[in-house]
Amino acid sequence: MLSVDQPALEPHCDSRYTREAKLCRRARTLRAKTFYYNAEEGDTALKQFQKSGRARSVSRTRDSAEREVQKENEPLEKIGRKNSPVEEKTSTPEIPLSQNSSEPVSEHEPQSNGNHETERTTASTESLHQLSRQINGLLLESGAILGSGDSTRNGVQELEERNRDLAALLEQHVQTNEQLNAQNQQLREHSKALQDQLEAERNLFHEKQKKDIGSLKEQLQVHIQTIGILVAEKTELQSQVGQSQRVSDQRLEEIEELNGRLKASRQRVSDLERSLSTSSQSSQNLQKSAAEHSKEIERLKLELYNSKKHKEELQQETLELREQVQLKTAENGTLSNSVSDLEKRLEMAELYAQQLSSENESSQGNIDVLNNLQKERDSLLDRLRQHEDLSQKLQLERDQVTEQYQQYTDQLRHQGQQLTQQITVLTEEREQLLNRQHDLEGSVLELQRKLEDIGNAPPVPTPQPQVPTVPPEVTQELESLRANMAQATETLESQVRDNMQLSRLLEEKEDRISLLERTVEEMGQREGDQAQLLESVQSDRTALSRALTQNKDLKAQLTELQAGFVKMRTGSATLVLAGPHLTRSTRGQVRLTGRAYCM
Repeated sequence: MLSVDQPALEPHCDSRYTREAKLCRRARTLRAKTFYYNAEEGDTALKQFQKSGRARSVSRTRDSAEREVQKENEPLEKIGRKNSPVEEKTSTPEIPLSQNSSEPVSEHEPQSNGNHETERTTASTESLHQLSRQINGLLLESGAILGSGDSTRNGVQELEERNRDLAALLEQHVQTNEQLNAQNQQLREHSKALQDQLEAERNLFHEKQKKDIGSLKEQLQVHIQTIGILVAEKTELQSQVGQSQRVSDQRLEEIEELNGRLKASRQRVSDLERSLSTSSQSSQNLQKSAAEHSKEIERLKLELYNSKKHKEELQQETLELREQVQLKTAENGTLSNSVSDLEKRLEMAELYAQQLSSENESSQGNIDVLNNLQKERDSLLDRLRQHEDLSQKLQLERDQVTEQYQQYTDQLRHQGQQLTQQITVLTEEREQLLNRQHDLEGSVLELQRKLEDIGNAPPVPTPQPQVPTVPPEVTQELESLRANMAQATETLESQVRDNMQLSRLLEEKEDRISLLERTVEEMGQREGDQAQLLESVQSDRTALSRALTQNKDLKAQLTELQAGFVKMRTGSATLVLAGPHLTRSTRGQVRLTGRAYCM
């Protein structure tokens, strides 16, 4: 370290030297502070050097600090030389020692780290500048005082005493310089060892750096290849996404077509429902008419029963009348000898009996007509039963058709909901795939820019170079994209299968609808048959009404005949009682009754 010796200004008995002595003491203390400060700074720099292995910066800071102190102390040396030439002689040998102690360290120092080390020593140099300014001011003041005092009083004794003191001080400084030289030698050896170690470490570091750069170049080549593979996969995925989008558009068109067919089938089904409702109404009308016909048939049955009963009564009365006529003829035969006029009347009675027999034959024809009517009624009842069974079958078929149609509509509605849900899921997945594709494109472009920057950047020797690696997020996103693409293809295949199943189901439903249409047509034909049946029933009804009117006419004729027979009975009784004089009147009455019957 620098130890520039200034003249030791010892105070004399004179009071003028007290101030000078104080100034000299302050200069010594300041000089000692700078010395210890520089020593402490050197120790701290050495400790930092031992920790970080940068010995050159410490030697550089120490050398620069010594030079600064030497430059600042040059005016002090000049002042001391003016005041005491003896001190100049004694103090000059110390300066080359300090310079020699600082030169070897600075010779081995590389010039490349100067800027970095000067930045670290700015604080220490500023403090040294301040101390040197204070010392220069104090020494200038002391020099001015000593210049005025030395011109008046300079004795030989004082000079000798001062020389002795200066010699003692010189010995002390020589000892300190020797100690400092020894320390400097140790520091030089230590610095040489550290420089050798630093060179070895530098060589090892350069070799390791070369190896790392080679491995990094290989890794960079591998990453470039992987990025090329990723770009190829990205293009392939883009083509697959475009193809899947086209397939999805085709499927959407097919779905729209199927929706149109579904609407048409729904329209046809609604038409069939209306036709079924009309057929059900017609069947209800038929049922009502059948009920009315059954009621009318029951009424006709009652009328036929009553007519049969009345006919039997008439037949019994005719039999009784025949018996009475036979009795009367027997009586007339017995009275023929006595009543000659009654013969003509008997002839008329015979004629009347013949007429009655012809009337009986006509009543037999009426019975045949009634039997035929009864047979027709039975056939009509059978046909009504057949129509009732047919209407029940049609109703059951209609219920089955409505139930099947309801199931079919529910199934189609459920399938339409599933198709809409699948379409929404596919659109969401397609949007997610597009978003991920954009993200991957951005990440790939960013990686390409990073690789271009790394390729264009100059090779800078860094202690720990960063290796450009592909982020794991990109690989994860690529894997997820592949999985999503596989899932999308599976969903598309399943959608295709579902569409094929829907097309088959629609074909089956169309066949079913055609069958239902045929059944409806058959039901319409059956309704035509039922209308014909109703017409035939109506005609039968009119025939029955005509038969009833004929029965009424026959009943009226029978009542007239009964009245005629009663009159004949009364007439025969009067004839028996009155005798032959009434035969003429009875014949006239018989003639009148015969004429009335003929009319």
